[in-house]
Amino acid sequence: MALFTTILALTTNAFAIDQVVLKNGDVIEGKILSDVPNRHVDIQLVNGNKKRYQQTDVASVERDVPSNVDSHMSGSTSEFYFGPQLGLSIPLKSGDTTDFVWGARLGFNSAQLGDFAKLAFGLTFTHDQNTQDVSGISITGTSNIVLAQMLFRKVGNTGFYFGPELGFTFGLLTAVGSTASITGSIFTFGLDLGYDYYINSGFSFGPSLNYMHATGGTLTSSTGSTMQSTSSDGILILLNGTFHL
Repeated sequence: MALFTTILALTTNAFAIDQVVLKNGDVIEGKILSDVPNRHVDIQLVNGNKKRYQQTDVASVERDVPSNVDSHMSGSTSEFYFGPQLGLSIPLKSGDTTDFVWGARLGFNSAQLGDFAKLAFGLTFTHDQNTQDVSGISITGTSNIVLAQMLFRKVGNTGFYFGPELGFTFGLLTAVGSTASITGSIFTFGLDLGYDYYINSGFSFGPSLNYMHATGGTLTSSTGSTMQSTSSDGILILLNGTFHL
């Protein structure tokens, strides 16, 4: 943890970007793609969009300078994000069903890791109704999954993000005509990979692919009998709409 904190502090303080200063006083921050004398300057903004400015409109071009303008690129500021999720849950175990899922995510970008990415921490919640096979018994019910995430977002100043996630699965199940509940939440972990396409600096949408593994847990029915569930693996394919503050 001490090493992790030190890395965050160093990368935050060392963060620098490129700037195009226009003759009208505007300062454009991002990553310089090309600087063609007497013609134009191409720059990629943090949201992935590319801009071209004619040299006749450019006062100066600065590389690797501290960011003072664009809060999305500044390592000293945080950016909160939140939004809904819709998609499918695809089990990797035979006997379980593919189901429609919905949920939400929220988090914040906490630090700029040089020119590489923003480090973000967040939470996701997904809900689905499913049928699964537990010890040869068909069980239907609802599952709720809460996961904490550590994500590398805007990788290489693009909309890509990836990172690990871990949390718990809980819910109510129906087996053989009786209600069964999970005794203790089932520990769950996985990996999130996705892309945000920015409509503007305040809103983006895009797909994500989540792999999740849930460890076994004990199910207790209303009649007092217990059933041991088995571990499960699944893929979530989600479409995310995200607001950035």
